[in-house]
Amino acid sequence: MKLKRLLPLLSLLLLPQIGFAQKKGSVNVIYDKSNDITCGIVDLGNVAAGIAADYLWLNASYCSPGKTLQPPTLIRLQVLSKASAGATRGPQMIFLLDGTDRLLFDSQLNHSSNPALAAVGQIIIVNLTTTEFEKICSAKLVEFQVFGRSYKLKQKDLAKLDWLARAGSTASP
Repeated sequence: MKLKRLLPLLSLLLLPQIGFAQKKGSVNVIYDKSNDITCGIVDLGNVAAGIAADYLWLNASYCSPGKTLQPPTLIRLQVLSKASAGATRGPQMIFLLDGTDRLLFDSQLNHSSNPALAAVGQIIIVNLTTTEFEKICSAKLVEFQVFGRSYKLKQKDLAKLDWLARAGSTASP
């Protein structure tokens, strides 16, 4: 129930004031005419399985100047995690791909300026190169750990992320 009330607030936090938005496949393509920038965003929602008290809200995005979404060079992975409440520095995110390949990323920890979101956790940001991002998307099994808790990404989530990595060549508002 609390998560349903959180969704509109999270949308306001994640999406700046926009001039134009449309959905292309799994990617929400947004053009901000004030700043002349186009962003592609994939929102996977809560990827924590089962336990209602735990959640990890995950999205990925990148932006390009102008009205056309260009192929990315860096992709931002953004996490809102209840497990991060009270943390004072960014955690290391560990991705385990197909049970053997490990990718380690240091992250930034941002405190929400929205009082409603501050009570539910903090925002963790990791910037990935397209090579790193595509390596994650192409794996059959992706598990990752943040703040000592482990999560798995489903194949449908990986397909959405893969679409984001390739969206710049075909998507524009």
